[in-house]
Amino acid sequence: MALIPFPGRADNLRQQIACASYSPQNWDRVAVAIDDLFPGVTTRIQRVSLLAAPDAAALPSDRPDPDAWLAQHVVGLPAGAVFDIRAPAGGASSPETRITGLLLHRCDTSCWVLAVARQADADVPSRAPVSALIHRHAEALQRAFLISHCLGTECAPDRAAIEESWDSLPFGVALLSRRRTILAANSAAEDLLSTRRFFLPPRDHSTVRPATAKDRRRLFRAVDRIILGECDGDDLLIEGLRHGEPMPVSLLAVGGDTCASLPPAPASNRRDSLIAVIGRPDQDAQTDG
Repeated sequence: MALIPFPGRADNLRQQIACASYSPQNWDRVAVAIDDLFPGVTTRIQRVSLLAAPDAAALPSDRPDPDAWLAQHVVGLPAGAVFDIRAPAGGASSPETRITGLLLHRCDTSCWVLAVARQADADVPSRAPVSALIHRHAEALQRAFLISHCLGTECAPDRAAIEESWDSLPFGVALLSRRRTILAANSAAEDLLSTRRFFLPPRDHSTVRPATAKDRRRLFRAVDRIILGECDGDDLLIEGLRHGEPMPVSLLAVGGDTCASLPPAPASNRRDSLIAVIGRPDQDAQTDG
């Protein structure tokens, strides 16, 4: 059995997991990277309600609901569990389906899963290589999900876990407080933030401050808008001292979908932190990572 027949594509999966850890929108790329490894499968990252997970006997065999079958089989699993289930066929138009997946995170009323589905009788890889791939990346996938979706909640991982996920990225990623102090940062961000052409030497608990007054005003204004909930992100070009190529910075609101078991935040609630993506050459980090 060849677990990863295309090493370059496996490298792409690791890169996409790291990108997904700072932006919920990037999880679509994780799904695409897995589909590229195993032609014939369909990967989804989905939320499953646990409030009314039906008994197996109550599920209709002629027109099975895939989401109901998934809920019934994962309701008792802990976060981090790798599972394999078989949904019965519902006629010629709905053949028997096999789902191998990972329970990324669970709350009191719902859970998030990464599910790789394939037709049981189709000419696609067996469950063994798919399961092995998920086992291999399970810890990184779980950690990335908690960072991308749970920052700002009691489920958020610690600084060491955040920086471990981001350190493999070739551009800077930093978690900033509302006062622009650095709460976590990868190695690339630390290097870029010490570049005196663009940023003043960190002080006041590592506060991020662009080198020119013009850049400071633009950055501070963008940070305030995100913290106040007026927008979910902004793209800037830090011009710095002396003429030359500017430094791209994308600011992103944290979190994508907080735990259902936590009380919803009031509409006027201020955010406590945001993410800065620094030095990425393209300007699409906010929308597609």
